[in-house]
Amino acid sequence: MTYTNRTIPVFLGTAAGLALVNILGTIVVNVLVWISMNQGTDLGRAITAAVGSPWYQKASIASQIFASAIGGYMTASLAANQRYLNAAIAGALQSAWFAILHTFPIQGAEFDIISIIIWFVLPLPASVLGAYIYALLLVPGPVSQHKISTENING
Repeated sequence: MTYTNRTIPVFLGTAAGLALVNILGTIVVNVLVWISMNQGTDLGRAITAAVGSPWYQKASIASQIFASAIGGYMTASLAANQRYLNAAIAGALQSAWFAILHTFPIQGAEFDIISIIIWFVLPLPASVLGAYIYALLLVPGPVSQHKISTENING
């Protein structure tokens, strides 16, 4: 099912990307907290250590890229036309949401400037990458022989 209205695909793709990044982030934090608590750390310190660890920062960036690509793929699959533009808008909305989240930092989570820039910049190209993957899968035949035309991409 495709939608001619831009709002529905963009909203659903953005929501899917944000939901997935939050689910993956929760899993990562829970695993890191569980590891810390098994080493005898109390819950409060385990949470602070987990969120401030370099592993959490790397996993959160990786999950953000993956989730943004899934959101872009979903946006492109629902859009009737202008799939790349819709995916880019979904990525920009995700970037705006991450900017709002980082306005209120988590205690103990000191993100370096490179991580923050990655959080704000990567959702847009990752979302467009998801739309590109959708376009590749939309065209039949081996990927190496695809010639993406505007007919295949824009509906």
